[in-house]
Amino acid sequence: MRPEALILAWLVALALSACSTAAPRSTASAPGSAPSPAEVQVGLAQGYLRQGRLDIAMDRANRALALDPRLPAAHTVAAVIYQRVGDDESAGRHYARAVELAPRSGDVLNNYGAFLCGRGDFERADALFDRAVKDPFYRTPSVALANRGSCAVKAGRLDDGERWLRAALDIEPGSGDALLALASLSRVRGDDLRARAFVERYFAAAPASPEALRLAIDIEERLGNRRAADEYRARLRREFPDSAAARLEDGTRP
Repeated sequence: MRPEALILAWLVALALSACSTAAPRSTASAPGSAPSPAEVQVGLAQGYLRQGRLDIAMDRANRALALDPRLPAAHTVAAVIYQRVGDDESAGRHYARAVELAPRSGDVLNNYGAFLCGRGDFERADALFDRAVKDPFYRTPSVALANRGSCAVKAGRLDDGERWLRAALDIEPGSGDALLALASLSRVRGDDLRARAFVERYFAAAPASPEALRLAIDIEERLGNRRAADEYRARLRREFPDSAAARLEDGTRP
């Protein structure tokens, strides 16, 4: 593989940090009404998922599904858990079922699109992101747009990717996902000054991440600013000493 292709593969991986699934809103009840027993179990599953207690989270998700097998949020939280443990077949089945039950839900469509993009099914993913953005009740369309842009980049459609990422920023100027993806894309195109500008906007708008710091190191080294690169490198080792990015920076295996 050519060096340029290797760089592109690495930076696309950074851009797709935005293209991830997340547990949905736990309630489908009418505003102001008490959540159903199944929705309560979904909320508990989400809480345990955030804590990394996947076994308990799965138990709660299964309870929710037993109580209400037609609750889209229950299928989505189960899908996220299965994805975390590496069971993509089960994850895909639950994501697809959630879309069947809620075919207009931006949250549900975005999650399934992100999953499919991660598996390389770019065409179907793009269609789902497009449907997600068209949901007038979707509270975070910038997330689906950022995912759509990052997925387009992964598919090699760089111009389309930039268009969707900039559309995400039009809605949410502080979208960390879109800013980091645009920094990566600018780096791929050799526009390191623009990449630096997007990285700086990212750090002003979102918490630091190992991927963002490593990208910043690469950009500053390409621009010949070793002092700035060393400052980012020190932050990476200080704030994320156990991350794969830090180990890679130190020349050890992730």
